[in-house]
Amino acid sequence: MPCGTTKAVQDALVIRPQGIIDMQNLETETMNDVPNNNRALKVIPVVVHIIHNYGSENISKDQVLNAISILNRDFQKQNADTSTVINAFKSRVAAPNFEFRLAKLDPNGDCTDGITRTVSELTFSADDNVKDLISWPTNKYFNIWVVDRISFGAGGYAYLPGSAPCNGCDGVVVLNSQFGNIGTSNGGNFSERTLTHEAGHWFNLNHTWGGSNDCGANCNGSDNVSDTPKTNGSCLACDLAQADCGVLANVQNYMDYSTCTVMFTTGQATRMITASNSATGGRNNLSANANLIATGTNDGYVASACAPIPDFEYTPGRTCVGNSVTFTDISYGADVDQTWTWNWTLPGATPANSTEQNPTVVYNTPGTYNVTLTATNSGGANSITKTQIINIYPNPGVQTAPLNEGFETTQFPANPSNALLNWEIFPSTGTTWKRTANASATGDASLVLNCAALDSAEKRDVISPVTDFTTTTQSPLTLTFKVAYRYNGSTNDVLKVYISTNCGESWQVRYSKTGAQLATVPNGTGNFLPASLTDWRTETVNINGLSNKDAGMIRFEATADGGGQNMYIEDINIGGTSVGIEEFTTQNIGLNVYPNPVTNQTLININSIKGGEATLALFDITGRTVATHSVAVQPGTSTNIDFSTIAPALPVGVYNIRLQLAGNIVNRRIVVSQ
Repeated sequence: MPCGTTKAVQDALVIRPQGIIDMQNLETETMNDVPNNNRALKVIPVVVHIIHNYGSENISKDQVLNAISILNRDFQKQNADTSTVINAFKSRVAAPNFEFRLAKLDPNGDCTDGITRTVSELTFSADDNVKDLISWPTNKYFNIWVVDRISFGAGGYAYLPGSAPCNGCDGVVVLNSQFGNIGTSNGGNFSERTLTHEAGHWFNLNHTWGGSNDCGANCNGSDNVSDTPKTNGSCLACDLAQADCGVLANVQNYMDYSTCTVMFTTGQATRMITASNSATGGRNNLSANANLIATGTNDGYVASACAPIPDFEYTPGRTCVGNSVTFTDISYGADVDQTWTWNWTLPGATPANSTEQNPTVVYNTPGTYNVTLTATNSGGANSITKTQIINIYPNPGVQTAPLNEGFETTQFPANPSNALLNWEIFPSTGTTWKRTANASATGDASLVLNCAALDSAEKRDVISPVTDFTTTTQSPLTLTFKVAYRYNGSTNDVLKVYISTNCGESWQVRYSKTGAQLATVPNGTGNFLPASLTDWRTETVNINGLSNKDAGMIRFEATADGGGQNMYIEDINIGGTSVGIEEFTTQNIGLNVYPNPVTNQTLININSIKGGEATLALFDITGRTVATHSVAVQPGTSTNIDFSTIAPALPVGVYNIRLQLAGNIVNRRIVVSQ
């Protein structure tokens, strides 16, 4: 992917107009600087921040070392491929002579290997947001953030000196797929030179065609460097004879978009050295001797052994009782050697303690469990506890199909009578799915997710309890639910439904709708709130893969696209009669229950233009039939029935009452509160 520097700088100058003046002052300073200034090797302390969510984007230390090695090779003109520079530019190849060294001391003076790792979904839609997670003083360290994706589609971006919009923003953001040439890198010249290109921007270089990110139609632009000819730019190509601006282009320049970049020019090196000596952007302080000592990057510094920073992965995080869970140590901060030891505390597991690096254990009791790892080496010991990360479910499920959920109880997602019947909302805190009484298709409540408050690619889940489907007679097995969503015309939030047959250990998609396809009302902006039943749509999903399975689960997953709308779900019915769904028809059948919550005065009222034998059925929240009652309904009349004649005594809870009459069905939700 191409560079995003120009966009980032332009946006930053809107936020901080003072940056325009700072950049102009540096430009004047550059123009007045003495050409071919001192080329003595200059050390630049570096910290690499890896932003990950425990996927392949959590790159190895070897890949970091590889990327820094390429950076040093290119900035010191030690790359062997300078031999491929065409004759027209051989005399212009130059080295700014910067040496990038990973810091050995952090801002607090503590031991570090110059690599940090931060867990965040922002890695999938990164920009300056990741700098709020972690940033070391930018006048002391060259900060590099390695991410999975950049929100505006770039392969990397940097701030020119003086242009950064905030403290802690200065540095380079780069994709892990364009970082070095091993590990997750795409490999090839374009990817392995992305960091070189972005570091060039950080040292005040523009693209060879001037101040834009767009390759093509740039002959009138300028990069303010005298020995880089005018060019439109080489757009992911390598035409060494390119002369589309009337002069041979320096296609092999690191600041182009070609696939064969191998050089900086003398003018570019001079410009970068000026930036490194300038107070604008704080670049001059990085190589100061006092700062090299403070960051442990001075010549002769001997680093002590750093204590491990413990971390671990686990698989699976959800599984049935009696199954194995494997923990994998991914502690960092120091290289593993013979002095390392591991101490695992695994409550609820067999064994409950382990000194293996990567233990496998079994959980024999349903529940949610914490795990603690203490990692020790000659530099010291540190511990990490991850809470409620292992979810062990009963097999077969305590819940039996059908399963209905209308979010009427204020305790949702908890089941106060049996924790094994709890639903899960993941994550459970922050901006996530929440019960709301502000909107409902039936009853008094629904679930809502404020997608606008989430960054792009952030996911939020609603997960059913493990359910036994071996006794259900529905064929094919279906899930119905109601959804309400308004598309804003550009932001494509996604709703998916998954099924699992093994207590959530693995999942299969059974439903997916996005943006306009998901919408249930006309496009619009603002804070969407369903105003009537017509704002909701009933969805039917084939979940026949759960038929005859005794450990089935359903998962609703919303993925935000950044700046979207509220998303609502209601009246979930899994594998049974849809007792939570209104079915108004042309027969104009009305069913009312009042007062509600139920008292000893509650009446059931039926209005219909057609008559006949009507059946009333009462279901509890699990879908179990509690009571039935037949009543003769006269056409065009109002029929009242005392609720107590159907169910004289009911436990506190939420129930659904269903009326079947003349081939039609109408449902109402009722509450028994005392």
